[in-house]
Amino acid sequence: MRKSLYYFVALLFIVFLNSACSADAGAKDDDLPICPIAIPLEGKWQASQSGTVINGQEVLKPYENKGNCGIPTIEFLPNTNFISTYFDYDDQNCSTNVKKGKWIDSSDDKGVILSLLVDDKVILQAEASIINTTLKLKSQKDGITYIDVFERK
Repeated sequence: MRKSLYYFVALLFIVFLNSACSADAGAKDDDLPICPIAIPLEGKWQASQSGTVINGQEVLKPYENKGNCGIPTIEFLPNTNFISTYFDYDDQNCSTNVKKGKWIDSSDDKGVILSLLVDDKVILQAEASIINTTLKLKSQKDGITYIDVFERK
């Protein structure tokens, strides 16, 4: 169940893709930040890998579809809403969980930060990056860095 919650949170981070960068007024060209290429976040994303950082190295494994229940997805809608679907497998039974909320993206000195909110409460904040059609979310909990990777569906 706890692992499913992490997948759900990771799905929510996908929202960050609509990020924008800006520089302070009067900044020289050399001082301008390097910004990710904006790829529309809107659409459906499917979990493909998950893992952690161990001794400074990312350790990722393919997403395990336990009980053949399904693979988590997150859909980012044009109005900054999201719908996340994830699955639990307990006692040989599958259950489907759906969360709906809002997403917010922002930039800081680390890069693009994606926040997912349900009932106006932040349920996930993650450092987000996109390369081609792959979304990677890195979040922290209890001193551990969790990584979730999604593919555009």
